[in-house]
Amino acid sequence: MPSANLCFRMQAGGRAFPLRLPTYTAQELDAHIAGDHPKCQFCGTHFYEREQWEMHMMANHPYCELCDADFRNAEEFTEHLRLVV
Repeated sequence: MPSANLCFRMQAGGRAFPLRLPTYTAQELDAHIAGDHPKCQFCGTHFYEREQWEMHMMANHPYCELCDADFRNAEEFTEHLRLVV
């Protein structure tokens, strides 16, 4: 019998009681997380929903409004500005 796994992002999201959350095999869980939860391209962290991902991006990864680009950290952003401006 395959093991039943809960999605840790859905558990952390607190939107439902754990017993009401769907269970997944390991392969199904990987596909669920990759398909249903936004991921930071820099840190690899998955988020429960897009709003959490957006808050993370604003707090941790600078954004250039001129180029519509995100950067891993302030150092990369500063270097970008030095070259662009």
